[in-house]
Amino acid sequence: YLTRSGAQRDPEYLIQVLIEQNITSFTSTPAALQVMLDQPAFIQCKHVKMIAAIGEVLSPAFQDRILSCMPQAQLTNGYGPTEASITVTTWKCERQSTRRSVPIGRPQTNVEIYILDPGLEPVPIGVAGEIHIGGVAVSGGYLNRPELTAERFIPHPFRPESGERVYRTGDIARFDPDGVIEYIGRRDNQLKIRGVRVELGEIEATLDRLPAVKESVVVARDDAAGEKRLIAYVVLNDRAVTPLEIRRALESRLPSQFMPATIIPVDAMPRNTNGKVDRGALRDASSSAPVPRAVNLPQTILQRHLARIWQEMLVTPDIGINDSFFDMGGHSLLAVVMLQRVGEEIGNSVTLRALYAEPTIEAMARSISGNLSPRSTAETPPILKLREGGNGRAPLFYLNGHPPGTGLYVLELPRYLSPEQPIYIVHTPIFDRPVTVEDIATQLLERIRAEVPTGPYMLGGNCLGAWLALEIGRQLIAAGERVPLVIILHAAARAHVHLGFRILRRLSLLAGVPEEFHSGEFASAGEYLTSTTARIWEELRRSTLGERIDGCRKAARWTGSYVRRHAGKPLARLSNPGRAAQKPHACTVPDSRGLSAEEQIEVHRGHWWWAWRRHEPRPYPGRVAILWPTGAPGYPPWNARAGWAHLTTDLDWRVVPGDHVSMMDKHLEETMRELNACIEQAGQQPARALLSE
Repeated sequence: YLTRSGAQRDPEYLIQVLIEQNITSFTSTPAALQVMLDQPAFIQCKHVKMIAAIGEVLSPAFQDRILSCMPQAQLTNGYGPTEASITVTTWKCERQSTRRSVPIGRPQTNVEIYILDPGLEPVPIGVAGEIHIGGVAVSGGYLNRPELTAERFIPHPFRPESGERVYRTGDIARFDPDGVIEYIGRRDNQLKIRGVRVELGEIEATLDRLPAVKESVVVARDDAAGEKRLIAYVVLNDRAVTPLEIRRALESRLPSQFMPATIIPVDAMPRNTNGKVDRGALRDASSSAPVPRAVNLPQTILQRHLARIWQEMLVTPDIGINDSFFDMGGHSLLAVVMLQRVGEEIGNSVTLRALYAEPTIEAMARSISGNLSPRSTAETPPILKLREGGNGRAPLFYLNGHPPGTGLYVLELPRYLSPEQPIYIVHTPIFDRPVTVEDIATQLLERIRAEVPTGPYMLGGNCLGAWLALEIGRQLIAAGERVPLVIILHAAARAHVHLGFRILRRLSLLAGVPEEFHSGEFASAGEYLTSTTARIWEELRRSTLGERIDGCRKAARWTGSYVRRHAGKPLARLSNPGRAAQKPHACTVPDSRGLSAEEQIEVHRGHWWWAWRRHEPRPYPGRVAILWPTGAPGYPPWNARAGWAHLTTDLDWRVVPGDHVSMMDKHLEETMRELNACIEQAGQQPARALLSE
């Protein structure tokens, strides 16, 4: 029985013919058969005993669906081009098969199948090659097209003297160990993307094996930069499944080079008059106007910095934290460059495999935050240029005070400072042995001058980074360079503190007075003395007799130990022990130590404190701006500014909300606003003569 013309697009008519004519065997393309299976009436075709699928790739998922819907029928998968009388190989489909694809089987009687390499030599078992067909099924050539006939119908490679010809199909396949032929795809669908050979048929077969995918087509198209990108179109069994979920499922099944850049769900594949997929129409669909989408803007410091990197690399200003890197135009090589840049600027990154699994800013930030630990390096980490700036401004070199991978607030500087302000981040190296602030500053200064050989320079930093900035500024001025400003963000002043204050503070802590009490504001030393004494008495009054006795014992032991340790030392040195003279050390962690990153950081912290406690800053002959958090204690607590009087006569003192941590987190905007004001004010002041020591 022959159906009428165009019947492949009329499933109701096809089912009607099967039922009315009691058809027991029929041949159909998988596309037409799939449309028929979607019709409820198809279950009435119980008399069908044989179904032959031919003309298109039969996916394992669709094979299983046919056999499930038609348990009484045998399904065969056939292969063959028009040039060789349609069918040259067949395969009897297996129920509950574990094969990764549906084979096209073995050749029929009097048909020869060769799988050859470009040199017309047989390929080994399991290796892909081009199908060549010989035997009685091969036609004589194309009518009135001698050039094309000569190209596709070639002399028999193994019997050239016989005058026989074989047909070069352009189809790629391989033999499995049992001699069964597995179809891979078209030769013209086999292409190279950034130097890697990609089989579109392999990708489609993998997609079709996913339970959520009903049908798939993969095409390659050029993006705006002229580079090829893989686009996967999928018809889904479950519309609730997202492209991201499909990507995660593919991640464990495909090499990264084979991963589609974009996965586009479609309601149905466009078909040509023969019922085959019209790939040209799919390309048109991919270049249509984008669907309006809601952009979830970055919220955290890390998300905002990642978004800036993506915007620069993808050349697009509109990126949300849930947008796919690949859907926005990224590809595997660009992803490698992007991840390397993230690692350099933040200190941590994610693997390429993790990016393919979840290619969003939100996922990257979550992964980086969960594994954020300072990296170890065999040399001092490079200076990071955040912004080029312009208009002749002095560049700002900011020292975070901590190793790379921490203090991510520094990446926010471009957001708050003038667009014309050049900004550089100077990472503090990780060190594994005692060092001094002067030694570290000297090494970092070499990096700074390698980046910008001549001044003027602006310097800034927090915590230990502030002391490094001040020491680098002192060395620059001594070398004759201009330093308009050094900005210090809450670095404890190394002021001489009276022994009485230190003893009273320790006794109050032993009595149960909380540490936060000493962060309060006191108008004078007298107010601090009376307030602390009253608070100690209050704590003792509320305590039991046993607690009072225990507290007195601890106080006596501490006082005796303190007096013994410092007996005979000048009072002025008690709060600021002199640093021991020593030979400068390199500030890096050698690879040979064999320590984990966490162990290296623990070692680093110990020597960090060693350097800070032995540093006594010398008077600085220039302008210093200090941002001091309201929640931080002064030294002494009744006058936080007093500890800086001996350092400089040109001091810009500014108070910001928060404490040592929250001023860079919860109150970052207020802190950065004052930081910018200091820089702008220094830039507007006339140049002053700076004297070296």
